[in-house]
Amino acid sequence: MQHFVSVFAAYLKETSIKTLKTSFPEHCAQVCLKDKTCKSFNFNKLKERCQLFSKNAEDRTLQSNDCQYDVYYQRIGLKYIFIRGAEIFSSTNLKTYKGVKTLEQCKRKCRLQGYKSMEYMKSENICRITMSSWRESDLIGSARWSYYEML
Repeated sequence: MQHFVSVFAAYLKETSIKTLKTSFPEHCAQVCLKDKTCKSFNFNKLKERCQLFSKNAEDRTLQSNDCQYDVYYQRIGLKYIFIRGAEIFSSTNLKTYKGVKTLEQCKRKCRLQGYKSMEYMKSENICRITMSSWRESDLIGSARWSYYEML
C-alpha cells in the first residue's frame, strides 16, 4: 500500500475500468499497479468490493459520507499529491490564511513557510498550512477541502 494515499469515508463517483470482489484492499492495489491506466480505486469492506478507475481525485472531487467501510485510494504521484475532497482528520495547523484566491497562491505560501502540506478551500478562499501529512494523520472525505502535498 506504499504506492497509495487513502481517504476514509470517501469515494470517487466515476465509471470504473474494473470491479473486483475481494476482502483486502491490498489485492486491489496489486491489480491497480499492474494496470498502467489505473490511477485510483474505491474499496468497500462491507460489500467486499473494489472499483478501479482511470481517473482520480485530481480530476474529480471525492464524495464524502459517514460510511466507515468506504475508503478511497489514490496512486502517489512523482512530485505531489493532490486530492479534491479530502482533509487531514486531526492536524496541527501552522497557519491559516484568508483571502487566498487560488490553489497556486496557497502553494506559494506553503513553500515560503518551508512546509510541504496544505489544505485549500476554494469556496471560502482559505489556505491552511499544516505540519501534518497523510503519513502521520488520516485523510477523511470533505467535499469543501482539497489536500495538497509536495513530495
